[in-house]
Amino acid sequence: MQTLNEKKKKKIYRILHQVKTSDIPFYCFLSEGAGVGKSHLTKALYQVAVKYYNTRTGDDFHQIKVMLLGPTGKAAYNIKGNTVYSAFAIPANRRWKITKNFRFK
Repeated sequence: MQTLNEKKKKKIYRILHQVKTSDIPFYCFLSEGAGVGKSHLTKALYQVAVKYYNTRTGDDFHQIKVMLLGPTGKAAYNIKGNTVYSAFAIPANRRWKITKNFRFK
């Protein structure tokens, strides 16, 4: 967190506030240009989310609450996570089916 600029810190605080105040799952899709710090921001957000979920009283900290996923092998490698396909056991020959109700925020 300390190495992030103010704009990225504000983004993380907004996301963390949404996670803390809502009971619905939170999904975040980052799509910016190369070299702007998506991987760095993702790692910081992951650390903050894991810390938050592990300090909640009454929750089982062994249960998975945060997943670190990338759309491609290279993206997953850069964030030390998994691909969406491997995490959800989606066969490689399957295509994504996006409905009209699906929106990125």
